[in-house]
Amino acid sequence: MKKIIFSTAIICLVLGMAVFSLASNKNEPDYRLVFENAERSDIPTPFRRITEQPPDSQKNLSRDSFGRIGDEILSFHITVAEEDWLKMWDKPFKYVKCTVRFGDEVYRDVGLRFKGNSSSRVRGLKKPYKLKFDEFDKKQRFHGFKKLNFQNGFRDPSLLREKLAYDLFREASASAPRATFAKLYLTIDGHYDDEYIGLYTLVEQVDKVFLNDRFSDTSGNLFKYEGMFGFVYKGDSPEAYIKEYEAKLNKKQRDFSVLIRFIKMLNDTPEEKFEEEIEKAFDVENFLSWLAVNTLLSNLDSYAGSGHNFYLYYNKGTGKFEFIPWDLNEAFGNHHVLAKAQDMVQLDIYEPYAKPKILIERILRVPKFKERYIEKIKALLDGPFQQSAMYEKIDTLYKKIEKDVQADMWKDFTTEDFERSIEHNIQSKRRLDIIYIG
Repeated sequence: MKKIIFSTAIICLVLGMAVFSLASNKNEPDYRLVFENAERSDIPTPFRRITEQPPDSQKNLSRDSFGRIGDEILSFHITVAEEDWLKMWDKPFKYVKCTVRFGDEVYRDVGLRFKGNSSSRVRGLKKPYKLKFDEFDKKQRFHGFKKLNFQNGFRDPSLLREKLAYDLFREASASAPRATFAKLYLTIDGHYDDEYIGLYTLVEQVDKVFLNDRFSDTSGNLFKYEGMFGFVYKGDSPEAYIKEYEAKLNKKQRDFSVLIRFIKMLNDTPEEKFEEEIEKAFDVENFLSWLAVNTLLSNLDSYAGSGHNFYLYYNKGTGKFEFIPWDLNEAFGNHHVLAKAQDMVQLDIYEPYAKPKILIERILRVPKFKERYIEKIKALLDGPFQQSAMYEKIDTLYKKIEKDVQADMWKDFTTEDFERSIEHNIQSKRRLDIIYIG
């Protein structure tokens, strides 16, 4: 059999290294409006002044009720008390109260905290943030959304990886969150007054709002995996799984029985019965869509590599588990822990993972599933992942965010890094193709 290797050099290298109080009762999330299809200290401190303030390009412009001007990037203005800001540094994952202004809308008593692991250790104010609108007011929503995630582009000077990656997953019909861009402004009483802290990728939260939109079901259990290998059978006791599989819904019930049965089936089912059993318990088609895109993205900071960055949802409506990707800032060959950049550029599509990965291994051993996976790879290369399509997407997004990135005085890289990550490597004219090797 010929071995197929694909080159993602084009992408891995291209991306180079009126005010009122509002508590919306709207239950349906407004996807159309939210998502479209300097000198710094070396030591992090809660407060540090940067005097240069970028121009406010939005003044005196006519807005709709959502704050958007045509294809304008969304802007969020956050105000937090000094004592609460200091609490965030002591306990980064505990919510404090803040006020959020969005256009002419003001949301009070919104939960604010830092998020992420490595990404939260950046210097200065441009950390990743999470807003939880119903943390202190259970009825409060932001146009139907309970939570919003602001990703700071950690280790991505292009600031395009997550947006491009989430869009590709969705174009391939994989169950994935939506993503768009947003600008954040921060006021800390006595320290900062509407300080522009940069351009972020705004990512949809995987929660009941997401599940209801994708699966029309929120009654099942949602797990976020926080281990390294995944799907290792450790017996029938829930205690063996609680640390790795974090329950996100129905926490009081803590029902791990369906998950444990699935893991046991995955490990113990004989080869001759595996195709039938896995299709009963798992949305294989959705998973193959994820795997095809993840392979082309050389995204090894995922289940395929580091083993985490995914959710599992048990859809009671279908009786099957759904696989949902998460945290894509290391996509396009940006995760170098398990492999060098060149290794990821020439990742073998038949083994696009770091072993052991039992879910991928067993599924790809089924001829029907393997054939379907290759079909999806080819469809992506002929469609949204073809060279001209990707160049067009990158050019469009670059033009959209260029001025806001240049104005970002808190970014964890230079403007030259940003420009080089786009322009220099695009001009290198790397090919994107499939190479057949005997």
